[in-house]
Amino acid sequence: MKTIAVAQARMGSTRLPGKVLQDIAGRPTLDWVVEAARRAPGVDEVVVATSTLPADDAIFQWASKKGVTCFRGSETDVLSRYLGAVTFTKADVIVRLTGDCPMLDPAVIGEVIRLRQMTGASYATNTDPPTYPDGLDVEVFTREALEIANREAIRPTDRDTVTRFLVRNRHRFPAANSVCPLPHLDRERWVLDSPEDLQMIREIAKRLGDSGTPPSYLQILSILDREPWIRNINAKYSRNERFYADLAGEQDVSRSFASSKMMLAKAETIIPLGAQTFSKSKLVFPEGNAPLFVTHGDGGYVFDVDGNDYIDLVGGLLPNILGYRDPDIDGAIRNQLNRGISMSLATGLEYDLADRLVDHVPSAEMVRFGKNGT
Repeated sequence: MKTIAVAQARMGSTRLPGKVLQDIAGRPTLDWVVEAARRAPGVDEVVVATSTLPADDAIFQWASKKGVTCFRGSETDVLSRYLGAVTFTKADVIVRLTGDCPMLDPAVIGEVIRLRQMTGASYATNTDPPTYPDGLDVEVFTREALEIANREAIRPTDRDTVTRFLVRNRHRFPAANSVCPLPHLDRERWVLDSPEDLQMIREIAKRLGDSGTPPSYLQILSILDREPWIRNINAKYSRNERFYADLAGEQDVSRSFASSKMMLAKAETIIPLGAQTFSKSKLVFPEGNAPLFVTHGDGGYVFDVDGNDYIDLVGGLLPNILGYRDPDIDGAIRNQLNRGISMSLATGLEYDLADRLVDHVPSAEMVRFGKNGT
């Protein structure tokens, strides 16, 4: 099977025009991206995917001099542009990279490629949820999944972000996520999308030297630990701001519930009302136009088996006040998983929680944990 890395790039940018060819330690941004992809284990070929706009002629010219295949397609329909690059190169597996991530780590790219291969997933990433620094984003998916997305995706955010259709339709496209072994790195920002980002990345590149070898994320962390002031240069920006702005402005789209209805018919043959609690059953929600089965949650959103997304105001019957996949909570759960869950005897955690409750609830002298409901 042929695996290609496709780096999408264009000269147009609201905050930092021409960012993909900005000079970083004597090399354009795209050079850093392409070199990281070339050295990633499992990548057979690297392709730059840009638009047919005259402004992007500069990207095509750079790629020609660099000896990198460059495919040109639609500026706004990035999904079709990716499929064109894949068809042109006859690839079976695609690694999606973006041209504004000059600090990419080849080992991290290779890890996500191997994860997809070993799990047989249609889609693998290290961003769902993100635990690596912003700027080390990697997505790997099959050609078949991309072709289905290109045929069926109609929402603007699906066409623009390439993989959003796959993420929403997890019921159809089994997914796997690579988790960073080091905590709290999702708070780091190493992406290039603003003048402040460029200033920060240039400071890092200056300290890396001019070897031309792509850095590991541990090297970058060492630099930032020695000189933490560098982190503050672009600290005011958050991850994926533009995507969430586009999502908020997207027109309401038609929804289908065909898969949910099929699952309900099957579930009702062995589960009363098709759900294990009355509060999640079909009797609680409007008939015919409400989700019955969800696949996953992310922050304040949930996604159903038909690929519809919703803002979740129920929040697991209200206690889920921080939403789904909060990085601090997920990290604490992973730490406990390494020790074991649901022990046969009491643990110190029971005392710690009881002690906090006694401290915060004036009327409680003692605590006994229990459960109620269905």
